[in-house]
Formats: sequence, C-alpha cells, structure tokens
Amino acid sequence: MSKREKRREWEAEYVSEYIQKFWPKRLYILHFRVTGPPKPALQEELSYEEVRMLRVFARWVDAVIMVPPVLYIVEAKLRASEYIKALGELLYYLEAIKRNPEINWKEFKEVKGILVIPIEDPILTILARKYNIRVDVYTPSFWREFVASQPARFVSPKRT
Repeated sequence: MSKREKRREWEAEYVSEYIQKFWPKRLYILHFRVTGPPKPALQEELSYEEVRMLRVFARWVDAVIMVPPVLYIVEAKLRASEYIKALGELLYYLEAIKRNPEINWKEFKEVKGILVIPIEDPILTILARKYNIRVDVYTPSFWREFVASQPARFVSPKRT
C-alpha cells in the first residue's frame, strides 16, 4: 500500500503569508466560518437527506483581520480563472457576516473586503472598487513552485 502524497494547501499558505507580511501584529483568524446552513421554519419536516444537503450552505472566508472598529474579510485566489468567483464570494460574505452572532458588533462598526491576487487584473480591480472592495496584488514567495505544480490546463504559454 503506497502512501498518498499530502496535498499542499496553497491558498491557506498564501493568505497566511500575506497577513504576516502586511498585517503584522494584528489579530486574525484563518478559515473563519461566516454562516451555517439556513434554519428552516420547521426542522422536523426535513428528511435526513435534506438536512445533509443544507450543510453545503456553510460558508468559510479565507481570513478575518480584526482592527477595531473595522473587521476585514480576506479572500485570496492564486489562479486568475478564479478571480471573478472570489469577488462574488466576497460580496456574499460581506453581507452574510453581518448575521454572525460570534462577532462582537459593539466593537466592529464596519466590515470591509480585501481580495488578494498575485497578478494584477485591471478590470477586476475596477469592478471591486465599485463595491468598495480593496484589491491587493501580492506575489507569494512560493509563486514559481505553485506555477510549476499546476496542470497544463492552468498554465498555458503566452500567445504571440
């Protein structure tokens, strides 16, 4: 029986490195649960399968950074093909987190979003600014290693 190679969590490493570099000595939580499954009015009317299906509604942000009175939500993507998805997720998280009872809303009066990407995307940045989302371009120390590890479909040569 061969041992499976341990999967490297590139994005978690990316977020952690970003926070350590640009938010030193700030309190943060990685992989923070924003919301759980919606609570139906009548729980007893749901079957076991329906309850299991609703678990996919649990949402987790890459990180939250606590700088009272501002709570920053950080979403990071390494692949350009996922930038737009991340922007949509961040918009959802900015609204959903306001319903999270685990946050001391007396301490945090404002929630702001930060999208972290390694390669600048001007159109994405324009869209993000329309929604008051900050875009930070940060290339991680392991960038070359990450690119080399990607399947060919994610790393296509430049067209001339």
